[in-house]
Amino acid sequence: MLFDRTRWQFVATALVLSSTAVAASEPPPRLVVIYAPCTVSAKYLDPYGGPGFTPNLAEFAKEAAVFTAHRTEANGSGPAFASIFSGQQADGHGVFSHPSEIAPHVDDLSEVLHAAGYEIFYWDTHRMADHDLGYVQAAGYATDRLPYPQTPEFLLALDKLSEDPSAKLAVFAAFSVTHSPYDPTVLESLKLKHPSHSLTRMDPSTFDRLYDLYLKNTLPLSTRYERTVATLGLTAEDEVNLAIMLDGLYSANIDRLDLLFRGLLDQIDQRRLRDDSLIIFTADHGESMNEAKSNTRWNHAGTLRTEVLTVPWLIAGSAFVPGSYEFVTRSIDVAPTVAGLIGLNGSPQWQGVNLAPVLRGEAAPPRLVAYSRRAGVAAGGDPADQKFHNARSEE
Repeated sequence: MLFDRTRWQFVATALVLSSTAVAASEPPPRLVVIYAPCTVSAKYLDPYGGPGFTPNLAEFAKEAAVFTAHRTEANGSGPAFASIFSGQQADGHGVFSHPSEIAPHVDDLSEVLHAAGYEIFYWDTHRMADHDLGYVQAAGYATDRLPYPQTPEFLLALDKLSEDPSAKLAVFAAFSVTHSPYDPTVLESLKLKHPSHSLTRMDPSTFDRLYDLYLKNTLPLSTRYERTVATLGLTAEDEVNLAIMLDGLYSANIDRLDLLFRGLLDQIDQRRLRDDSLIIFTADHGESMNEAKSNTRWNHAGTLRTEVLTVPWLIAGSAFVPGSYEFVTRSIDVAPTVAGLIGLNGSPQWQGVNLAPVLRGEAAPPRLVAYSRRAGVAAGGDPADQKFHNARSEE
């Protein structure tokens, strides 16, 4: 689907000046991928000490910079994706609740990359980060399908890149396969690949009863757990089995996400583009699972718990040495760092920090403070809920 470029064409000339290449040790990558799934709990991923459901991400992490203390701006997708793509928090990008439009004057990463000669492809599959709301503003072509590696539009874009040595492509993906209510169709995969998980031994009738109960009470179980358990008359055994079931389903969908990412890498590898690529894996926010002493479970709305604010951020490319980076980073640092690794100055609007010099060993890690907040809902959202919360982590 083609999009009207009128809005960003007027900004392109100014961005060319701010996107002038800075000194770099090698040519910039011809392929840039910003892969940002929704609702990804970092602790479920192998690079972050996860239980073994993401072997492909684990392999990817061997050649990547892995940021272990990465924090998102918000617990809601709209503001969180806006901060990733625009390098700004809500006072800059204007998204305090979702779905909401990004402020039209905002220079996002896609515009900076397009001004530097990149064609922009967007997997426009998340309604809170829709292109029509101003997300990935320079997208020239996109698809609203889930980011399956065999997506025809994506393969055509890769083919064009592999056939034309002068072409440059930036791929953005905002989507979710791990959002609640968790998809049960992946259960067979869990049984085959992870037979030791307790869910694989659950009696089918128990699973069916609890999953039906979960579907009918997803929100109250997620946001008013103790009260809902009492109202529904759940036994202690029911609570244990409910937690096992939802952990297993979320884990199986994390496994599915890992396979989707592997498929994308395979398509890049088949065209021998990996060495000419900069690939970023991150997420909008995490998920509060069955956390002790939390009334918010299997959800992320309305809470600023650590497991919701802590998200993955991995970068693989040829311009720096892979490794683990343990200092605090923020979602607003993604755009300036991507631009910096390509050799671009980015936009003067951006509030985040360009960490490319750190990754290249040219500078010491900065001491950053991550501020996060609760996101509201545009329809009927309460402005009083837009509270900023200091989510500073130990450095």
